[in-house]
Amino acid sequence: MNAIEIATHSLWYFYAVNMLVSTLVASSATWVLQKRYTDRFGKIFLFFFLFNLTMPLVGIFMTLWIVYYLRIVTYEKKLENVHYIDMSEFRTDFIKVKRIFGEGSMKELLTNDDIDPSMKMKALVSLSDDIKKRDIALIKGALSSRNDEIRLYSFAIIDNLERNINNRIHEKMQTYRQEKNEEKKAKFAKELAFLYWEVIYFELADEELKLFIAKEVDRYALKALEYDPEDNDLNFLLGRCCLMTHAYERAKEYLETISHRDKRAVPYLAELYFIERAYHNVEKLLENADWLRRDPLLNPVVEIWQKKAA
Repeated sequence: MNAIEIATHSLWYFYAVNMLVSTLVASSATWVLQKRYTDRFGKIFLFFFLFNLTMPLVGIFMTLWIVYYLRIVTYEKKLENVHYIDMSEFRTDFIKVKRIFGEGSMKELLTNDDIDPSMKMKALVSLSDDIKKRDIALIKGALSSRNDEIRLYSFAIIDNLERNINNRIHEKMQTYRQEKNEEKKAKFAKELAFLYWEVIYFELADEELKLFIAKEVDRYALKALEYDPEDNDLNFLLGRCCLMTHAYERAKEYLETISHRDKRAVPYLAELYFIERAYHNVEKLLENADWLRRDPLLNPVVEIWQKKAA
């Protein structure tokens, strides 16, 4: 047998073994990927078979890498049956964002009689959704409107807020009187104190009634404080209530109790020191109160006292 015949037989053996190996590798790769590519068995097998057949040995390592990559790679989700979606609906359903009340202030909108009443009504509705203290003054300002609907709706908002608080006070009072457990009774007393304070906070009482409400706040807050003398919220509430009724010594006692652990007390305590003309205490209190600068109302006050201290 000459050299050419030997080479030919060797080549046939090589390709026979290579085809067998390629078949095994392609079958293994197809089996690994069958869960992910359920409808492409033939194409996957053919690809890896030809790939390994044309690249002996190297193709095996490349196959392992390709199979690993195809197992871990992620694709964007493809939407199906999108032709059933009516895109015209999206053009009308999305909310158009714009300034409802223009560029003017809410106060100008509610007090200016030349503005369209429908705009005023929209403004009142938006305020009534989540009423804050600053909103009450705006709503009360609308009571002087020449438009009957605006006046009536403004009154209805305030009346509804007052009724809501009074109903909650009545319900909580019934629960408080019926409760025998001292801990729960103290909890209800605290809630009553804050409910009465809401009447003052939202300016729903005239000056004479305000004094009576303040006494109720004081009464129930003290009952709750007997159970938990370190309660920050109760001490802060009593401090503000006493400051409002000019009971300065009591206000100082409550506010000083929590001033080192509750920053809310600092501006009220500074006001109290100023009323008593204890200017050195004001200076000392506001010296390191840089966090108060974030409040636009208190920033100039703090700046003046800090410059004075420097």
